Amino acid sequence: MTSRTVDLRGRAESAGPDSLLAAVRVPSDDCVRCPRPGPVHDHVGHLHDEVAVALRPALAAAARSRGVDAPQDEELGDLAERDPNQAPPPDPTAARRRVAEATADVDALRERADRLGGRVEARRALDADTDAVERQYRTVARELAAAETERVAAEQALSREQAAVSRARDDRQASLVAADRRRNLERTARDYLVATVADAFERALRVVPGGVPATPDEYDGPPLPAALAVARVARIRAPLVVEAASFARPSRAAACLDAPVLLV
Repeated sequence: MTSRTVDLRGRAESAGPDSLLAAVRVPSDDCVRCPRPGPVHDHVGHLHDEVAVALRPALAAAARSRGVDAPQDEELGDLAERDPNQAPPPDPTAARRRVAEATADVDALRERADRLGGRVEARRALDADTDAVERQYRTVARELAAAETERVAAEQALSREQAAVSRARDDRQASLVAADRRRNLERTARDYLVATVADAFERALRVVPGGVPATPDEYDGPPLPAALAVARVARIRAPLVVEAASFARPSRAAACLDAPVLLV
């Protein structure tokens, strides 16, 4: 066992690899006290014979662990500040229903007012008493004025809802454009970051067990050597959980990966 390697193989009391990995990634877990893992740990924190690794994202994370920034980072940061979870657009159905109901009320009351007005004129023409009919007419006229006020309010509310729908549609379109821009920037930034460590990755493949030198674009070998090479390229302070049979000696694992190792 070296100062950077803890060999837990064959220890009955040792935790399993999944438990160890969780302990490494939870700062409050006293089972393993270590620096907080960086993003690259998500890609190569657990190295085993069946490991799967997304090579380009892993290499981009490795580049960032070495302090490399991409030219696209500032614009990506600006885009990240925009709210991706926009509220759904308002539904104007209720506002339309309110306008329709208010319009129907106005039409019905106007029809009643017209009829009552006609009765008033007819009774006057006959020189008959109009008091009762005029009271009904005034009542309906007040109801009609209130209904017309309600219709105006309903139409204004509908106008506001429709404007909100239009704004939400515009915001949604802008969000889609921003999301597309963000994906393109992320891809360009990843390509840039991968290019900065491509030579280091190829050199690392010469050192790790099972590795065959190749550029990131050319590599089509097994996942484990690629993952080991990424780990070697990265600057890793938190322990890697390694259960690959490639490392018979603990010192070999730490030297090959250039990182702290929990060998299980």
